[in-house]
Amino acid sequence: MYDFRLAVKQHAIENEFELRTEHSTQKGLGVPAKLMDVQINTLKHQCSSKCRLEGTMASQAWVAERAIPLLKRKHNIGAKEVQEALQDKYKININYQTVYYGTQRAADKLFGKWDDSWDWLYRFKAEVELRSPGSVRDTVQDGDKVRFSRFFCAYKACIDRFLNGCRPYHSIDSTALNGQWNGHMPAAMALDGHNWMFPLAFGFFDSETKDNWIWFMQQLSKSIGPVPKLAICTDACKGLETAVAKVFPWAEQRECFRHLMENMKKYYTGEIYGKNIWPAARAYTSGKFNYFMGKVLEASPGVADWLNDNHNLMWARSKFSTDIKVDYINNNLAECWNGWIKEFKDLPIHCMVDAIRVKLVVLFEKRRISMALQGCILPGVIHQLNAASKGLGHLKVTKGNPNQSEVTEIYKDEEVRRHVVYLKKRSCTCREWDVTGKPCPYALAVITSARSSNMEEYVDMAYSVQKFRAAYAGVIPNITDRTQWPVAEKGFKLHPPHAKKRGVGRQRKNRIPSFLERNGKATRQVKCKGCGEYGHRSGSWRCSLTGTKKYEEAKKKNPAKRGRKKAKTAEEASTSHAATHEIIPVTATPRTRAAATRERAAAAAAAAQAAETAAAQAEAAVAAQAEGPVAAQAETRVGPSTRRRLAMDQPVPVLCLPPMPKKMTPVKKRVCTKSTIPLIKVAVFIQLHGP
Repeated sequence: MYDFRLAVKQHAIENEFELRTEHSTQKGLGVPAKLMDVQINTLKHQCSSKCRLEGTMASQAWVAERAIPLLKRKHNIGAKEVQEALQDKYKININYQTVYYGTQRAADKLFGKWDDSWDWLYRFKAEVELRSPGSVRDTVQDGDKVRFSRFFCAYKACIDRFLNGCRPYHSIDSTALNGQWNGHMPAAMALDGHNWMFPLAFGFFDSETKDNWIWFMQQLSKSIGPVPKLAICTDACKGLETAVAKVFPWAEQRECFRHLMENMKKYYTGEIYGKNIWPAARAYTSGKFNYFMGKVLEASPGVADWLNDNHNLMWARSKFSTDIKVDYINNNLAECWNGWIKEFKDLPIHCMVDAIRVKLVVLFEKRRISMALQGCILPGVIHQLNAASKGLGHLKVTKGNPNQSEVTEIYKDEEVRRHVVYLKKRSCTCREWDVTGKPCPYALAVITSARSSNMEEYVDMAYSVQKFRAAYAGVIPNITDRTQWPVAEKGFKLHPPHAKKRGVGRQRKNRIPSFLERNGKATRQVKCKGCGEYGHRSGSWRCSLTGTKKYEEAKKKNPAKRGRKKAKTAEEASTSHAATHEIIPVTATPRTRAAATRERAAAAAAAAQAAETAAAQAEAAVAAQAEGPVAAQAETRVGPSTRRRLAMDQPVPVLCLPPMPKKMTPVKKRVCTKSTIPLIKVAVFIQLHGP
């Protein structure tokens, strides 16, 4: 019967008509009829078209059936796109709310409901244990009702391949989810020989607290086992820094320099910091680091104390260990992971985990191209070094013995720098070769000065083809669809976690980039359309013209700072402006934008009238002196011109302005304008007859 109803609605939509039913139940569909007879009618409908009306034929169930193919192609498609696609295909108008809830129905049918997603994690865990023994998965419950709390996943292929083919380096961060559960996804990334992201582990928890991060790092330590040499790079999250120090106390803990600069910009701004602190972080030697930091400390000595109090981890290459062979000062690997799984962050939890697994399967299969590579070192690394060896003619090489040479570099300011290169040790006094594992420009100058030189002999084995093959030799488990996952006998139902309080409005999915990510341009400041001031909009309580009730409340709380300026009386205005001969119409502060416009127009017209009067008096005085004492005693006309039509550039006098309409200003906020003209006359009188 459900399919029959949809078929009837589809027929009505295709033929552009509407119908109604009587005595409709779940088992039957009744239609009005006068005769108890059954016959097939093939007559065409004679009624007018109903395709332009938002009718009842396109119901939520009908939209859900048509939205499933769209969701299969793009699972995060919005209701607006679904509405446009259905309207273009079927030439009808559909209400947006109908499309929205119909799309939700289709998503529940295709991916499953959110409330059941948490219970599906146990079935996913059982399926992975069946297909890939040795993988680490852990789910933690919370409360008496057995609610979801945390989840951790690290496939055996990722664990083994990290230990055999990647450098001992972790990039750890978390990203916020966009679905119905606004939790977080922590992840740990590694680095292969091509400097590509190697996903190691990921999980879920409700927020970035200290306890959650300690639990995640403990699960990661349990997965990879004891690693004697390890470097971990994090951002400015205090809970994560504490967890790393507690679980991996022997590891070299690095900090993302970009996050450090974002925090530093809040307290220290200026060109001196940008020009010196970035080169200080990129410097491989302590001498160059101290040189650039000395300039920063000379400009502001408080920077040293601020760095020690807030950013006391390793963020400069001059402090990095030479055993890790990674010189990254930013936590870019974690940001790559966030962009890699961005399209899945609004899916239900069990669908998200399975979608990430599918991406890992494709990633490992694509990078198994390493099986066809030849040679000892990766070809991409050799091409990079060959390109870097060109343009080094300004370096002068002096060989002491086959394994030791000195390289002299002369700058434009006649400054001479010299470094010693040890080929056998794969080391240079500039420390770039020691930190990265690749020959520095000074080492490349020495290597290319010999006729029979093999570049592969001087590159660290972390970039070898053998290591790269070992990194992707494992297989991510291939599993069946969720309807075939084994049922986990746990004896309870896993309920959703406690919902966190959300703000008003639609949840934001895109991250707001900082001004450092927008070519150094700060955000445009908001300007009020009413008063013209910066820092607020026209509806804010800070606006002096269109303030709302919040303005009055704020004025009562702090009248000294937020109170409106008191208007001057006529006596105060005449006293303060008598010496400067300014025409200041003293009125109460208008409460509407239209009233403010009229007040400004009246003041401008009064000023123009006074200027015209003063000019007429000056002309009359000059004429009186020229014509004699009789003409000087003649009265001078004071006032506006007698011309009926004014010039385009001539301001309208105050007396010619139309009266204020009553509808422009409410009765309670009406501004009395009768006192405006007398005050203007007083100001004009002071100008004409003052001292």
